[in-house]
Amino acid sequence: MKRTVYLTNLLLASVLLVLGSCETYDDLFPEEYHATLTLQTSGTVANALYTTGFDGEYEFTVMKGGSEPELSATGRVESMNAAEFAQYCETWNLSYTMIPPQYYSLENNDLSFAGADQRYAKVKTIFKTSELKTLFEASPNTRYALPLLLTSTEATVNDSLLLLVPNIMTPNVRFSRTEYLDGNLLASFAAGSEDRQTLEVPVVLPIDNQWDFTATAVAAPEAFDSYNASHGGIYTLLPEENYTLADNGTIMFTSDQTSARLSIDVTRPNDMKKYILPVRLTRCSFEDFDLDESIIYIGIYNGLVDLTVDMLSANSIETNYQDGTGLAGLIDGRGAGLHFHSSWSAPVGDPTYGNYIQVNLKRPMSTVQFEYYTRFENASSAPKVIEVFISYDGSSWESLSGEISEGLPNTGNARYLSPVFDAGHEFSYFRFCVLQGNGNCRTGGFFNLGEFGLWGL
Repeated sequence: MKRTVYLTNLLLASVLLVLGSCETYDDLFPEEYHATLTLQTSGTVANALYTTGFDGEYEFTVMKGGSEPELSATGRVESMNAAEFAQYCETWNLSYTMIPPQYYSLENNDLSFAGADQRYAKVKTIFKTSELKTLFEASPNTRYALPLLLTSTEATVNDSLLLLVPNIMTPNVRFSRTEYLDGNLLASFAAGSEDRQTLEVPVVLPIDNQWDFTATAVAAPEAFDSYNASHGGIYTLLPEENYTLADNGTIMFTSDQTSARLSIDVTRPNDMKKYILPVRLTRCSFEDFDLDESIIYIGIYNGLVDLTVDMLSANSIETNYQDGTGLAGLIDGRGAGLHFHSSWSAPVGDPTYGNYIQVNLKRPMSTVQFEYYTRFENASSAPKVIEVFISYDGSSWESLSGEISEGLPNTGNARYLSPVFDAGHEFSYFRFCVLQGNGNCRTGGFFNLGEFGLWGL
């Protein structure tokens, strides 16, 4: 402890000796460090400017520092002259062209720092955005930039160059998604649900909004046929009588609001199908904004049962070799490895039900329809003979379909959609039975599925 105190005192004495010698304050801190001015942001900065009918702005900070904070200082920010900028670009192998002075102005660029309390100042660059857009469009292969220099006769200047490279962009009003299908449904009609729903479809403006304006949406049924054909014909166009675009499709944005909603009132369709409604934006009241008129596709599924793993059970699941993802494989999407596989390492062959998947519906139904996709990779163990059973109590079962062997898919990632089965009475349990799979015998066989879906009313 005494040694530490001794060394500390010795160092302090050394400092006092230095300060008390012939060396002055200016020797320790040369004059160029007494007051300094620095650009907080320097170098090349790409800044986005949006065409909104108003000028665009870029604000930056100049900071005062130095060893004598009480000193006052002045400075100026101004554009480099054309000859200097040309030489700068040649030296650094840059291919910029200087923005002409009529396309910008500077505010608060004459700087004055009075005493220790004023340590920074803001400078604003104002760009004539619409005029710049015209300039850029007339010379699409030219890269424009504005070189700004910080100078001072009273302070040392550090980091003195700011090279602004504007990127002119037109704000784009658009739907936030292109599809609301399957896992992204806004709403669906389930058994027992209300027969009327309101869908809220988000519309976004990806910039800070200072304006009140409207956009308008319309249904686009003309886009349905090609979209449906490209998706295997699995959808049905929502009939016109089953929907109404609220306020004739008007979407209202108010200032400071960057998102709004298109409201669509939908009534339950008659059939258990995957209905879709194509919609597009058609008009924006703010002429300086672009409008994304891409078609979006909104799913309205009638009777879709929201399956969860706790509703599912099976008399045979492959667990010894981790083939697939168990019962979750029926509802976790289609892809490599995302499938259900009944047990092939220890086959089960119930003489009545074969290998089955059972669903606890949690709500009585009287009509049902199902779909499945074969395994994503191949159909080597796809269902070859199936039968559907139903039960009210989970103990007594009756066949709803009889044996089905015609029309079942025999390739990978292929869809089967069943007919609608009307039981004529209520049931609460559904059993999908595979009596034979591809490539194995009717008794003691096995099967796999890539995905499974169920409708019921």
